[in-house]
Amino acid sequence: MKTIAKQWVLVSIGAFLLTGCASMHKTHAYEYKTYSCSVDKSNEAELNKLGKEGWVLVGFTYMPAKQAGGPDEYQYVFMRHEK
Repeated sequence: MKTIAKQWVLVSIGAFLLTGCASMHKTHAYEYKTYSCSVDKSNEAELNKLGKEGWVLVGFTYMPAKQAGGPDEYQYVFMRHEK
């Protein structure tokens, strides 16, 4: 009798855990934005503006003039939850 009760409890706990793992989770949609500016340009004001709008910096790169096709520049990639 005790063995049956223990097995029933274990099966119940297992079913409860599996149900939680198999439940649907809401996925979030994101939107992305790129921003480029030359190295000699002050970009702090623009970056602060993007932050206030909910954009989060997720990538950054430096592009030398020979790759950028102009002056040296910084390229930023931002992401936020889709509105």
